[in-house]
Amino acid sequence: MNRLRGTIDGPRHDALAADASWNLGAFALMAITGVAISFFVVTERGGEALGVFSQVYAIYIVVAQVAALGIHDSTQKHAAEHSEDPIEVRRLCRGACASAFVTAALVATGLGLASRFVGLATDSSAVGRGVLVVAPGVWLFGMNKALLGVLNGLRRMRTFALAQAARAVTIFATVVGIGLSSLPDWTLVAAFVAGELVVSCGVTAALWPARWCRRHLWFGVRALPAGLLAESFVRIDVIVLGVFVSDVEVGTYGFAAFFAEGLIQIPVVVRTVVNPVFVRLLARRDHAAVARLSRRAGAASVAMVGLGAAVVLTLLPLLGPRLGVGLVTAAGELLGILLVGIGFYAAFLPSDCLLLQAGLPGRQSALMAVNVLVSVLLNALLIGAYGARGAALATALAYGWSALALTLATARWLGMTRTLFIAPPGAKSAVDHGDALGSP
Repeated sequence: MNRLRGTIDGPRHDALAADASWNLGAFALMAITGVAISFFVVTERGGEALGVFSQVYAIYIVVAQVAALGIHDSTQKHAAEHSEDPIEVRRLCRGACASAFVTAALVATGLGLASRFVGLATDSSAVGRGVLVVAPGVWLFGMNKALLGVLNGLRRMRTFALAQAARAVTIFATVVGIGLSSLPDWTLVAAFVAGELVVSCGVTAALWPARWCRRHLWFGVRALPAGLLAESFVRIDVIVLGVFVSDVEVGTYGFAAFFAEGLIQIPVVVRTVVNPVFVRLLARRDHAAVARLSRRAGAASVAMVGLGAAVVLTLLPLLGPRLGVGLVTAAGELLGILLVGIGFYAAFLPSDCLLLQAGLPGRQSALMAVNVLVSVLLNALLIGAYGARGAALATALAYGWSALALTLATARWLGMTRTLFIAPPGAKSAVDHGDALGSP
C-alpha cells in the first residue's frame, strides 16, 4: 500500500524504474521471440508461409481489440482510482471478467464465421483457414486483456510483465513445434491460442458484480477505437497490403514489420508504466506534473528507440547469408522508412492515452478513430501506387499525423495549451466538466 501511496504524492522514481525494468525485460523477450519466429518460419517454411502468418497475425490483433471492447482501459483506470479499496477492486475484477466473456465470445464467433470471406478477400485459402484457427484465441484475448488492465492499474507491473513474457515464450515454442511437424503452414497461428491459454491460467476471476459490469461496458465501448489504434496501428499496413499484393511480398514486408513493431513496443512499455501515474495526476488536475512526466517518458522512449534502431540496423545485414540477401535488403529499405515515423512518434506515444486516463474515453476514441482512418486511407492510396514501399511510407506518415493530432487534442480538452509537454499556469481541464460524449 505504501507503494501506491507514493504515486499519490508524486511518482517515486525508484518504483517507476523498477516497473519499467520488469516490463522492458518482458519487451526484450517479446522482441527476441518475435524476430526468432520470423527467422524460424522463413528458414523452415519459406516466405509464403511467413506471409500467411503475418496476415493472420495482423487480423488477429485488430479483431482481438474489438473483442476486448476497451474494457481493459476501463479496468486500468478504475483500478488505479480504487487501488486502496480491496473490496471494490475484487468487484471490479469480477465485473471485468463477466463483461469481457460475453463481448469477446460474440466477436470471436463472428470472426470464425467470416473466415471464408477473409480467404476470398486476400485471395488466400491459407489465410482464411488461419483466421478460423485463431478465433478461440480472440475470445481468450478479450478476457485476458481486461484482467491485465487491472494489474496495470494496481501497478502490479512485475506480474503484468511475467504474463506478457509467458505469452511470448509460449507462442514461440508452439510455432517451433508446429513448424517442425508436417502440419500445414496455416496451423502455425495456433500458437496465439496457446499463448492466451497460458495467460488465462495466470489471471482468473469469479462471480458477477452488475454495477462494475455496466460501468466497464459503458467506459469500454467509448474507449474501443483507442484500443484499436494502440494495439493495431503497426498492423494496418499489413492488412491493407494483403489485399493488393501476393503472400510472398507481404512476407517480405512482414519481416520488416516484425522489427518495426518490436521497436514501437518500447514506448508502449513506457506508456504502460506511466498510465496509472497519469490517472492520479490528472485526477487532481496537476497539469504541470503531467507535462513533466510526459517530457521524461518521451525523452526516455526516444533514447531507447534510437538505441534499439541502431542495434537492429547493424545486425540486420548479418542475416543475409542465412535468409537471402534479396529478402534482407528489401526488408531493410522498408524498415528504414518505418523508422523515420517511429522515431518521431516515440516522443508522443507514452502520453497518447492521456484523454483516457483523464476519464474522457469518448474523446479519446474520437481522436483515435480519426487516426486509424487516416492510416487506412494513406495505406490504400500509397500501396496502390508504390506497393510495399507505399505501405511503409503511409505508416510513417500516419505516425506523424498521430503526434500532431495528440498535441491538438490535449490542448483542446486537457488545457495543455502551449504543447503537450508544457502546461500553462491555471489552465482549466475538460475533466472539470466530464466527458461530453457520455459518462457512466
